[in-house]
Amino acid sequence: MMTKKEKKKMIIIGVVIFVILILAAFVAIYLLTDMFKSNKTLFLKYLGKNAENLETIVETFENKNQIDNKYEENTEIKVNYTENIGTTSENTDNAINNLKVTIDGQTDKQNKYDYKNIKLLKDDQQTMNVEYIQSEDNYGIKFSDLFNQYILLKENNMESFFEKTDLLQKDWYEIPMEMRRFESVPENVKFSEEEIETLKNKYTKVISENISTGKFGKQKNQKITINQKPVFVNTYTLTITKEQLNNLYIKMLETIKDDEIILKRIETLQEYINMLNSYLSEPINLKDTFIAKIENTIEDINKNNIGNEETKIIIYENAKQTVRTSIQTTDYQIDIDVFDNEGKYIEFSKKEKEAEVQNLTIKNDGNEFIINIEDKKQRIPYTFNIESVKENTDKNTTIIYEADDYKAEAKIAQKIKKVEEFEKQITLIEKNSIQLDEIEQEQLDNILNKVKENLDEKLENVKKEINIEDIEQVERALGIIQDKTRLEGGELTEAEKKRFNSRFQFIKMGELNKQEMLETIKVFEENLINLEVVSDTELKIEIDRNKNNEEYVNILKNFVDKEDRRQYNVKVEYGDTGLVKYVIMEIVT
Repeated sequence: MMTKKEKKKMIIIGVVIFVILILAAFVAIYLLTDMFKSNKTLFLKYLGKNAENLETIVETFENKNQIDNKYEENTEIKVNYTENIGTTSENTDNAINNLKVTIDGQTDKQNKYDYKNIKLLKDDQQTMNVEYIQSEDNYGIKFSDLFNQYILLKENNMESFFEKTDLLQKDWYEIPMEMRRFESVPENVKFSEEEIETLKNKYTKVISENISTGKFGKQKNQKITINQKPVFVNTYTLTITKEQLNNLYIKMLETIKDDEIILKRIETLQEYINMLNSYLSEPINLKDTFIAKIENTIEDINKNNIGNEETKIIIYENAKQTVRTSIQTTDYQIDIDVFDNEGKYIEFSKKEKEAEVQNLTIKNDGNEFIINIEDKKQRIPYTFNIESVKENTDKNTTIIYEADDYKAEAKIAQKIKKVEEFEKQITLIEKNSIQLDEIEQEQLDNILNKVKENLDEKLENVKKEINIEDIEQVERALGIIQDKTRLEGGELTEAEKKRFNSRFQFIKMGELNKQEMLETIKVFEENLINLEVVSDTELKIEIDRNKNNEEYVNILKNFVDKEDRRQYNVKVEYGDTGLVKYVIMEIVT
């Protein structure tokens, strides 16, 4: 039987255990739930969750249905181009509409074998045929209309080979090799869990340290729509002034500019975009462009960093995940949705004065992959849509670009069949191939000269047969090549005149303030060649379709930027050719 002292001791132990359990419960509730946390703590917590959304964004682009064993594929690519959409003069009379590309292939990744037979057809009649092959470490190409043999190079000898000769385009070999790297998101582009945690902590700290004042709020069980579906959320709100928000932007941008994790990912992406450099007028340096864009943005913010207007940052949380981040100012609203539920969904939208001006949507549920871009802020607004639908191993992709009064639509139908063995696998032997990196220089020069001579002649004939001028017209419309007059003094078609003049239709009329005037200058800055001071209140800006003068562009921008209170009237005048010749800029006040 217990003594009173022992009973008292047991009661004390029991009370202590009870208190410890209560405290443990409170700690668990605090750590594992959002009870007892301040609105500021919760706001920063779910704002920081945007770092975790980086993984969802990367995964959205992944191709999870890769086939790793043997398969055969048949792909057909068809493009249709239409001008003057929605008018009585709607026109589909373009040579590109009569063309088709077919690709028949065999792939065995395990044994490093890949074969592609690529044909260009006009009205279903073959115009050109090129075959590509990889067999172990050999890469080759055959211009089937011209020669019966593959010209081959070993992978390890390519760099030294191309240093010896420039007669054969390196691109013929490099493109198929590089394209395989894009079949899925490269592992070294993804963020590790450790990096995501580092990013989350770093930027949450930046925000916390730079919000000294502000109003934090919370609302429970609100209903919003994401991907056309209702989603119930809790919202966490920070209300600050325009100046405080801009100061926060600057601190964030300065941190991003020097962030090794982010810069390393940009450098990795650079490696994959370098393959395109031979097609670009100027090489793209992603890292330099990224940093320069940040610095320009910081400079723009500093110039306009005045204002006590109320700005809200709202974080929307569903099931402990941040599904929407919204920035709402008196001038604009930006919403970013990242939702991982029955598929990946990302949407970026920007509104100005309650009208949506930019929207980007990406969806991927494993069977359907969609990218949709709509941009009404460009001088010629456009929409761009990619929709890819998988059914088992087959895939149908539609790409549509619409701007002004024209539309380009590409349809890609791909059928893939797993096989045990290929019906007719290509085997490289001495009879059907030439190993370029193993022959003497004299013989090599003779072969390459013959290939170049015959290929140049073939390409010229193909250009005539498919009507290359029509193809270039489509490329100009899509911005693939610069829209320039064909020849000095050459005549323009009415469609080309209309396309050039149409950009000036988006110049704002009426009394424009400084910011509106700077936006208007962007419409014609690529065509500004001269400035003339007509009077104390009027400037005459000369326009040319094929030229621009950066010095005059900068002078005009600086002139407008120096005075905050001026108002402007703007109008256009046409020249004898029917093209816009002058922009008249009148200072009203």
